[in-house]
Formats: sequence, structure tokens, C-alpha cells
Amino acid sequence: MKRSLYILLALILLEACTTDKPQQETSQAADAAQAPAELQAVELSPQQIEEMGIQFTQAVRQEVSEWVEVSGQVMPPPESIIQVSARIPGYVRRLQLIEGQHVQKGQVLFYIESLDFVDMQRRYLTVLADLEQLESAYKREQALLELDVNARKTFEQTNAAYRKTLAEKKALEAQLELLGVNPVQIAQGSLQKWLPVRAGRAAVVTKILTTEGAYVQPQQAVLELLDERHVHIELTVFEKDLPKVRRGQKVRLVSAAAPNDTLHAKVFEVNAKLNTDRSTNVHAHFDKAPEHPVAGSYVQAWIAVAPRVAWVLPEEAVVYDNGQAYVWRKQGKQLEPLVVQSVPASGGSVALQEPLPFSPQDSIVSTGAFRLLAIFRNAAEEE
Repeated sequence: MKRSLYILLALILLEACTTDKPQQETSQAADAAQAPAELQAVELSPQQIEEMGIQFTQAVRQEVSEWVEVSGQVMPPPESIIQVSARIPGYVRRLQLIEGQHVQKGQVLFYIESLDFVDMQRRYLTVLADLEQLESAYKREQALLELDVNARKTFEQTNAAYRKTLAEKKALEAQLELLGVNPVQIAQGSLQKWLPVRAGRAAVVTKILTTEGAYVQPQQAVLELLDERHVHIELTVFEKDLPKVRRGQKVRLVSAAAPNDTLHAKVFEVNAKLNTDRSTNVHAHFDKAPEHPVAGSYVQAWIAVAPRVAWVLPEEAVVYDNGQAYVWRKQGKQLEPLVVQSVPASGGSVALQEPLPFSPQDSIVSTGAFRLLAIFRNAAEEE
């Protein structure tokens, strides 16, 4: 069947080439050494079109952009890196996490065995007992003062002791709350031997900085967590491309950690200061962050600059022959090759420069355009 198509196309070409051949033979012979033969319209039956798998499309009007190619890294902002410490000196207990493990908000990360914590609870219970007695004494002295039975000095002393103990109670409650402990539970007699250290938000464990049973101080980090929800992309843009980049521009990127997934982002900030290599940092935020982004992974990215509206065809509809771009237009039973000026656009499309050599309503070969070109060239060689 292919052979018959070659013959059919060859006959069409031969007929086209022999038209007015006596008058043009000399000039064609001279031009043949200087330029390749141009493509000619071909005629195919509906059956042949179906057998060749040719499909048609139409140009559409849409926004296209010039793309600036850059590279960069997936980076966490400072607020996404969480240093977890004990906040009280003691021994690390039940540290059963591994790096890369995901933890939920409120989950116990480890415990601290601390005499200071036990003593804090004891002092809080003592203060509560003292406060109860002082409150009774304060009310009694206040009642006596109103009846002018007791001296004002005794009342003021009782009042001062009551206020001091009340302030100590509030301070101890604030300390317990900072440690993540509910003072009400302590007041009900539920003392804890070990202090639980909980995750303040959902995150992933990136570093374990100590071991089970180690003695740690409040300023010493035990774990490092990463909040994956707020990672961003830090891109490197060189000086020559910097004037084109603006906040809010679209970014298309592929990560080395997931090369088969195309991600989308927007430019968030552009650093106005150049580095020593004449580049600067451009920060972009994901439109929809990957489920588990790998902080520090490298990305290849394209920033959409100079957006404009143009007529667009699928990439497969435009074929190239001898450095010239063509599309095939359906004209009745014929497929007519037309020269176009094109530039790559996003999403596997090609933007066409205006004016178009065809009407936007014309049917243009999409699937099968390259195969049609190949068959045409084979037929021309057999001629």
C-alpha cells in the first residue's frame, strides 16, 4: 500500500513538474543546484487519509510567552526549619524517631526526665495550698477591718502575702504552659515524671541531633523538623535576563527528584542585588506544592516573560524541511503545504507569526504531518 502511495505522489509530482516544462527547463536546471525543490500540494482520498492516520485541527488564539531558562533549588524558608529543644534540663527518653519520618501536630516526639520538672510541679502544688490559706486569711482580715476590729497594718501584711503568692502561682502556670503541660491537671494531683515534648505542627524529621538517654540543656536542639508546606524555589537568574523577570510571572519547572512531573509556580520576589558571578536570586512559590518536596533538590525551570496573544497550533502540526517551517492545509481533496514562521510555545504548542498564510477556520493537518512530509520526499526521490 505504501508503494502505491509513493507512486501516486510521484505521478502527482511528475505532472506538476512537467507542466510548462519546455518553457521552464533551463531556469529550473539552474535553480536546482542553488535551492531545494519546494513542496507541492498533494491529493489523497478519504481512504488514504484514514489509512495514513492523518487528523486535522484548527489554529486557536491564546496567550504565549517567551521563556527564560534558569536553574535553581527547592529551598525551605527560615520559618519552615524547626529546632526542637527540651526547654528544661534533663535526660532524653523514648526518642524513637528516624530521619525522614513524618510527624503530626501534637504528636509526642520524645520525653525529658527531669528533677527540675518534678520540682516545678511540687512548687506549684505548694503555692496552691498556700494561696488557699492566704485567701481565707485575706477575707477574714478584710471583714475585721470593715468592723474596725483589727488594725490596718495586719490587713496590709496579709494582703501583700496573698498578692505575692498569687503572682507566683501565675508565673508557675505560665512556665508549665510553655512546657506544654496543663496546670489544671497538676492541680488535680496528676503529677508527671517525664515531660512530653510535642510537635507544634505537621512536619518531617530532617535531623536527629542527640541520642536516647543523653543529658540536654534547654538551649540544645534535640531534633530538626521541616514544615514542607512552605518550601519555595530559589532560582538563579543572570544579569542579561534580569530586566525581563517580574513578580507574578509564571514558572514551569522540573525537579531532579521527580523528573517526570512538571510543576508550576509564580515569581514571588526578585533580589535586586547581583552576586559576584553577575547573577541574582529569584524566589518563586509553588501553585500546588508536591506532596513531599525534597529540600535542596535541583530544578530546571522556565520563566514566562513578555506574554502576548497569538495563533497557536499543536507542535506536531508544524514540520521542517530544509530549514523552513510548513503546515499542511486541507483544500477540498488536496493537502496544500504553506510556509509559516513559528516559535515554540508552552504545553507542546507552536505560536505562529502573523499574518497567517491561511484562515483560522481552515483545517490543518496535525497528526501525520511529519509522515506526510516523509512520504512526499520519498516519492520525490523515486521520481
